[in-house]
Amino acid sequence: MKPIPDTLLLPGPAGLEGWKTRGDGVATPEPSATRRAPGWVGLPIHHTISLPVRLLTNDTAQRESAVQLELEAAGINPAELTGSRFEVLPTDPSGRDGAAAVFLIDGTQPEGAEISRTLDSAYAPAALFHPLTVGTASLWQEVGSWVLGIPHETGKVLHAQALCARQLDGDAAAELRCILASLELSDLLPRLDRIEVEQTDDAQPISPDFMLGLSLPVVVAPPKAPHNPGYSSRLLPDAVVAARDDRRRQRLILSGLAAFVLVLATALTTFAAALYVREQKNVQELAQFEEIEPDLQLVRDAQVQFNTLDPTLNRDRFVVEIFYQLVNLLPPEGIRVTRFEIRGDSLVIDGEASSELAAINFKGELTTSEFFKEYGFDQGFARNQSSQDGRSTFRAEGRLKSEEEEGELVASQ
Repeated sequence: MKPIPDTLLLPGPAGLEGWKTRGDGVATPEPSATRRAPGWVGLPIHHTISLPVRLLTNDTAQRESAVQLELEAAGINPAELTGSRFEVLPTDPSGRDGAAAVFLIDGTQPEGAEISRTLDSAYAPAALFHPLTVGTASLWQEVGSWVLGIPHETGKVLHAQALCARQLDGDAAAELRCILASLELSDLLPRLDRIEVEQTDDAQPISPDFMLGLSLPVVVAPPKAPHNPGYSSRLLPDAVVAARDDRRRQRLILSGLAAFVLVLATALTTFAAALYVREQKNVQELAQFEEIEPDLQLVRDAQVQFNTLDPTLNRDRFVVEIFYQLVNLLPPEGIRVTRFEIRGDSLVIDGEASSELAAINFKGELTTSEFFKEYGFDQGFARNQSSQDGRSTFRAEGRLKSEEEEGELVASQ
């Protein structure tokens, strides 16, 4: 929920009140500001420590270091002096006067300011929203307590403090005297002409003990409308700091996931585009193949016809030539061929030898023959010896090697 810059959520006499500033800086009541995301949220003064100091340097880092030393000397735990818990506000923009207002908050979220609506709002002490008049110490009510605001001679807030007294009586006057005396001892008390009490006409009258207990005149004035402080405050309740850190971590995680998803989507898109291009290329090549398929079929048919004529065209594969070469290998006696069969590239020869030695000699002639060496008879020659008269039968089976097989054999060698 985006905050509205000109809306204010400030502690009033009974609780948080909504205000809206116009172009001239005048604020008017805005009840809807309590239900929307305001631009500014005022931190109640009773949750704030105000410490006016006088600094001798205008350097921001040196100024904050000096303030931290003073706060530690005052007994404040250094762990509470975080960047979101204390702030130094110089009262003189020109730098001639080193007086500054230091505000330290206890980190409490204002009651009624839901983090879901005020997470992105700016926070500042409520006293900074209250108009102050130079020379006048103002008293106003804030969430059931009386708050004292003392301006510097420049009109900026020098000190703001919630009174312990619930009523403006003698005890409240004694508390005010102590506060003013402390500022005077620190040489930080500005010139004051009066004390102004802001209250409505139907409010309880001020006790005479309060007026008689102060050396300054007391006047009653109607409550003043707040104004926009007009500066960038770094004060934040602890719950808001933790919620912003959690949101920042979640955004980092989401950013990482988004980057991962983007990279993954890019990779998938690239892969899909590559697949599409490859598919289109395959489709084109398939279309080209389909166009030349009739021509390829003609080539296949011609090859089949040529292979059919190959035995008649190739002398080495002619049946008569093969049989002739076999007959030339037969010895004058001792070997008789009983079967000669050609099955395509295969050749089967069955026969009978007068002795085992004759069969072995015929195998040697067959395997060493220049004509039959490509048939591989050395691996396909089987013989069977007869036990009666010493004769042997044999079978020689061989097959011509194709050009592809011969190429693979040469490559392996």
